[in-house]
Amino acid sequence: MAAMASRPPRLQGAAAQPTFAARALPAFGFSSGPPRRLCQTGRGFVRPLLAAAVPWLASARRLQQQRCCGSAAASSKSHYVDVHCHLTHAAFVSHAGEDEAVERARKAGLHRVVVNGVEPKDNRAVLDLCGRHPDICRAALGIYPLNASAAEIDRADFTQRTGMEAPEALDVGKELSFIDQMAAAGRLIAVGEAGLDKMYGYTEKLLGAQEEVLRELCRIAVRHRLPIIVHSRAAEERTFRVLESEGVELADFHCYTGKKKLAVQIAEAGYYFSMPASITRNGQFQALYSVLPPDRVLTETDAPYMAPERGNWPNEPCNVPPAISAMAK
Repeated sequence: MAAMASRPPRLQGAAAQPTFAARALPAFGFSSGPPRRLCQTGRGFVRPLLAAAVPWLASARRLQQQRCCGSAAASSKSHYVDVHCHLTHAAFVSHAGEDEAVERARKAGLHRVVVNGVEPKDNRAVLDLCGRHPDICRAALGIYPLNASAAEIDRADFTQRTGMEAPEALDVGKELSFIDQMAAAGRLIAVGEAGLDKMYGYTEKLLGAQEEVLRELCRIAVRHRLPIIVHSRAAEERTFRVLESEGVELADFHCYTGKKKLAVQIAEAGYYFSMPASITRNGQFQALYSVLPPDRVLTETDAPYMAPERGNWPNEPCNVPPAISAMAK
């Protein structure tokens, strides 16, 4: 695989909001040509070429369409995308529960559902689910931060402090090799979930273990020219620096809860942010959305978590359309 092009310099002012075609295509080996507006008066929505390479970015196109072109243009054929969900979570109980959730997503007009894995058993379940629904589901495999540092966790202490069962230790090297193989085989649309988490019993030792795994997953993403979907809770800046240092070109910060000033810097560096369905009620996500360039915003559900309404469990990909409608107002 040829080496990826080096990252372009950060842009300032109005130039800091490049289109998908101008900014992201070089990471996939395409030449982008001159920047283009995503929406032109009287001509409707301009569909960027990147859609052919990265279908999961359709959610940003859909949102941009509603923002720029109004409800009339938005009534055209939908391309809703959930770039981050966990349909293999126990909340969906069985294959029947997973399949029913996928069918509801189809009926709601979703074009793609990116199902994220977090540990070995889950990663294989993700591949199985996506194999049953190849028309809509796409796989992203990863190692969740707490799973990445599980070997370093004092299990009894973790449970006492958090009230949660500590994750089981895993053979990290073996799972990284499996993810690499699946990426090489063309079975992944992205790498993830991956990242850093300082929320639960943070120590530098734990974060160091998480960072080591994150770097390896970044290298897999770069090697196979895939996006990486990142978890960055309470460690947003460090996560950002890791991505930059590893030469990651395409990344999505899922459910970002860091500072808005840093978010603007991350967007200027060319990375994306996916807004969960809970943006309909969550002021923090609404505030983040207000400062981001429209072409850096994607949509997700983080199902079964982050539902539009409290107590609405489990959340599902079918909740993307109403969330986009709320964001487009």
